[in-house]
Amino acid sequence: MTPPVVAVAGLSGVGKSTLLTRLKSAIPMQILQASALIKEARTSRGGQSLTLDALRAADLNENQQLLAQGFARRVDRAASLVVLDCHTVIETPGGLVRIDPRVFDPMNVRAMVFLEDAPEEIARRRRNDTTRQRPSTQDLGSVQAEAIQQACTIAAALTIPLFVHRPAGEDGAITERLRLYLAPGGA
Repeated sequence: MTPPVVAVAGLSGVGKSTLLTRLKSAIPMQILQASALIKEARTSRGGQSLTLDALRAADLNENQQLLAQGFARRVDRAASLVVLDCHTVIETPGGLVRIDPRVFDPMNVRAMVFLEDAPEEIARRRRNDTTRQRPSTQDLGSVQAEAIQQACTIAAALTIPLFVHRPAGEDGAITERLRLYLAPGGA
């Protein structure tokens, strides 16, 4: 049986990984990063390993199939909760691409949390992270609005709850939201 799966989405640079690392000490969970699962699945089938930046330019349909395969291979069926660190839109060299809701079907996602932050904060984090070449988007506010709209579309298509979380210095609201999914038959 697959444990409860919660997708935590947001723009690149919003702080998903940082927040989840912090929350892991308070909530027993397995964290799976979509990009790492795609890279691992691509490599395991003999494909070339791509950098995170190069994944944006790769065939997104193939990437989404690899995500499902990587998830199935890596999910810990004994985990109390599985959190998928993911995106609802991908900023590609050719423009913004929406993730199809069907991508989440094989992972049995039971809820989605979208992390939202001030566009200026996301831009600042992107500038300060020299390990990656993130797209320089002129209007992160519009990109984030489209990403939230796509999160709504995904949640509606999967008939799952969506919680939009804006960090405000405290992790209490999101911690409690994730704890709901730990209970038998959670939320």
